[in-house]
Amino acid sequence: MNIRHFSIIGFVLLLSLLSGCAGSGGKSGQSGIEQSCNSFCQHAQALQCPEGTPLPDGTSCAKFCIDTENAGHDLNTACRIKAKDCAELANCP
Repeated sequence: MNIRHFSIIGFVLLLSLLSGCAGSGGKSGQSGIEQSCNSFCQHAQALQCPEGTPLPDGTSCAKFCIDTENAGHDLNTACRIKAKDCAELANCP
């Protein structure tokens, strides 16, 4: 193999590596819904709001949020993440 072959192989490997990273959605390949729900639940927990606690059956805030959003019901996590207290968080439409 000559230098040209190594260059081509290196280029192909670089493209493969970059294409695997493109559009990964942030932290460990999470979807936008997962990222939003995880951020919302962490924020609700930091504020000590009941919305951040698990459901009585043990379902976590994040799982409930992700499942609900994936079922087509908008929980308006963008509004909830900006809330300054539990009352404001609960008043998000």
